[in-house]
Amino acid sequence: MDSKQIKHEILMTKYSEDKIDKYLCMDFKNTFVAIINSIYVILSKSNYSKLKLDSLINKLEVIVREENDKDRLIFIKKKINDLIVRIDKHLPKSRYLCSSEILKRIRSIVMEIDKNSNKSDNEEIVKLLEKIIYEEKNLVKLGKIIRRQRDLFKDRSMRIIFENLLYKYIELDYRTDEALYYFNIICLILSSENRLYILIDKDKYLEILSKHKKNKGVSMILSKMDKDYTTSLNELGKRYDIAYEFKRNMMYNGLLNNPITKHLDMTNFPSIAIDDEGNQCNDDAFCLYKNYDGTYTLRIDISSVPAIIKYGSYLDRQAYKRAETIYLSNGEIPMYPDYISFDRGSLLENNTRYVLSYFYRVDSNFDLIEDSFEVRAVKTKIAYNLSHEQANLLLKGNYNDPLSIMLKNLSYVASKMNNGSKQIIDSKSLVHNFMVLPNKSISVLFKRLGYPFIYRVHRIPDKEIKEDIKRQYCDFINDNLMCQKILKIIENNYEEGMYSCEPEIHMALGLETYGNITKPLRNYPSAIDEYIIYDTIINNNIDNKNLYNWEETLKEMTIYINNRIRLNKLFQSEYEALLVKNKIRKK
Repeated sequence: MDSKQIKHEILMTKYSEDKIDKYLCMDFKNTFVAIINSIYVILSKSNYSKLKLDSLINKLEVIVREENDKDRLIFIKKKINDLIVRIDKHLPKSRYLCSSEILKRIRSIVMEIDKNSNKSDNEEIVKLLEKIIYEEKNLVKLGKIIRRQRDLFKDRSMRIIFENLLYKYIELDYRTDEALYYFNIICLILSSENRLYILIDKDKYLEILSKHKKNKGVSMILSKMDKDYTTSLNELGKRYDIAYEFKRNMMYNGLLNNPITKHLDMTNFPSIAIDDEGNQCNDDAFCLYKNYDGTYTLRIDISSVPAIIKYGSYLDRQAYKRAETIYLSNGEIPMYPDYISFDRGSLLENNTRYVLSYFYRVDSNFDLIEDSFEVRAVKTKIAYNLSHEQANLLLKGNYNDPLSIMLKNLSYVASKMNNGSKQIIDSKSLVHNFMVLPNKSISVLFKRLGYPFIYRVHRIPDKEIKEDIKRQYCDFINDNLMCQKILKIIENNYEEGMYSCEPEIHMALGLETYGNITKPLRNYPSAIDEYIIYDTIINNNIDNKNLYNWEETLKEMTIYINNRIRLNKLFQSEYEALLVKNKIRKK
């Protein structure tokens, strides 16, 4: 039977719920359409049967209450909304006024569908977040979701997650790593935009925590629930294990007065450093000089950490702990002490420095001969520190002094590398091209040799990766918009650069392998790769035992560094959010 036949049966015979249930079992959609159409027909008559109408609307309420299938509920909601539109547009006003109470009942059925649907959706989101919190225990992934999904805790069912986190935290000894993990989640939520929704249930949370005020962590959480709360820089640092300062009595532990390795003297061919105005932490410099046969030698100098800091010393361990220099809107937290970052290690004008130099031959047409690449330990002089603005003036001007000529020749080499044409390019593009070059060359060399090395990896989630994510979170893949947004954030994690001891692809640059050796004063993977370059390439220490030790070291190191850098980003994010609200005390 089609919907018209079922409608005729409903209208022309005595109402029988058993008969309608039978039709629903046989053909749900046609039967439901028949019920909807029957309601409209009855309402359109002046002498309608109130008893039959009530029975049919009651049946609608029962169907909605008992139905769990999401697709069916979407279908039901659409048909009921269609009925409401038909009543609004086509029912005579006299009939419409008489049926206003009936219309309220019909609209309340739609509201019930929405309510149940939201409840179902929220249950799925809760399950997804609980998986990340309690199973994966991934603070970084969770932090990104909380930061980016600003209305995550809008619904009461979601705020129960926060409530359960409080219960979980007070059950633990606050000095343990597990307690610190839950404490960090609580603080992340309270420092995010979701804080406004959390504080709706503030009284309940205060009741939970009030019996545990002696717990130092609890008192800190209580203070964060106050609208006028502030936090100290030290407290924020402790939560993320951020080291702001170096121990005074250890500040020079590991400092080398003279490098252990002999360096080739190239002070007769000084280099130039180009960076932002006022920058004093210069990792890189360039030199291009002409050979007797009309070709050129390109030298890219990178500040040498192994020449000034002993591997395994206090200074080296502190750099490893930090993993990188952390840049904030009102300052920075350097990876090395200032006297190294901004003085002894920095390639500053009119100073002699020990560097790792990456050499290339360039033909008379300014075409780079990449096969000519070699890396050497060099002693050089820094002739100039130029800002990008100064470099661009010299590049675009009609100057014939040696500095301007070198800059223009460097520009020709960089532009030919990039697009094959000889032209003047801006200084930032010049520097970028010359930074990519040694990172690519050294990674290709280490991949070919099979020596241990830390590579920079950048993946873009392809179809296979996306399918893996869906399989991992298969219980939560549905039409729920919030779940889809959260899963998109999880997918985006794969787009971030990371470090690996395997020579994997760098998709953003379109390279099969890529290093990151050009920022040793600000990035620990760059520094550790320099130690490995000195050990294996410069000093030729390539016995199997040494290579094996480096391999084992790097396996553990890459895991730590990737996580440390992600935590640094969470710290930066919370710091900036609190700074804007003037919530950070210096002490």
